Amino acid sequence: MGIMHLRTIMRGAGVIAATLAAVMLGWTSAGLQPIAPTAFLAAEAALSAALAPVETFLLRPALDALVPWTGARDLAPHWKHIFILTWFTIATFVLATERWMAASPFGIVWGGVGALVAGAAAGTMALSDPYLTLAVGAGFIVFAIVAAVWEFATDLERQEQWNTLWLLAILPVFYALFLLLVPEAASIPMFGPNDNLKPFSFHSTAGFWLYWTALYLGFGFYDQGSEGDTLMRRWLTSPFTRAGLSALAVAALTALALAPALTY
Repeated sequence: MGIMHLRTIMRGAGVIAATLAAVMLGWTSAGLQPIAPTAFLAAEAALSAALAPVETFLLRPALDALVPWTGARDLAPHWKHIFILTWFTIATFVLATERWMAASPFGIVWGGVGALVAGAAAGTMALSDPYLTLAVGAGFIVFAIVAAVWEFATDLERQEQWNTLWLLAILPVFYALFLLLVPEAASIPMFGPNDNLKPFSFHSTAGFWLYWTALYLGFGFYDQGSEGDTLMRRWLTSPFTRAGLSALAVAALTALALAPALTY
């Protein structure tokens, strides 16, 4: 099997997993029941079984060890959904920027670790906790810092290391900009109370997802591509565009699954 076919399969699997996570997050946080709820519950049970070893042998022992500092003893089911959505976001970013990065496989694996940090931190909080949004941002920051150090340490001869560092900085920086520019979506206490939306509600998640998707699709127009290509061809063949279309597919499939509840 060629590497391109493998990536296509992985991208498709990521879209399916991220859609399931987004739908379940909409269901649990906003009461938006999807079409065919039995099928989604079965998929959720399969996901829980697949991640059970991670929760049992890694997250819960770590949680118990940190009780004196965090006071958190329980891990809510939504940790899985935050973990998958965060990992999908990081993985699509790594694939979109791999031509500038020396170790994209490492980036995807370490992105999973950063996403696990975000998911575990989110799982110790209620979905209505205002600081849950910042917990997700911590996952982005953990990924970006370690990936930048790895990039510099493993490829000292590269001439574009500062460009690489700038690319890695995009993820937490644009996330921070989203929080600063759209406080109504994030509902962080430092921006003041917000009675209209729950903190880190399905609305804020969807807002960040569409915001990030638009950035991907916009970056596609700035991709240099091959010499002689038209602007549209460069956009269609850009890895940024492919990343944006993957994120857009998740948004479209989630909206389709939740259509009855969204239009009610």
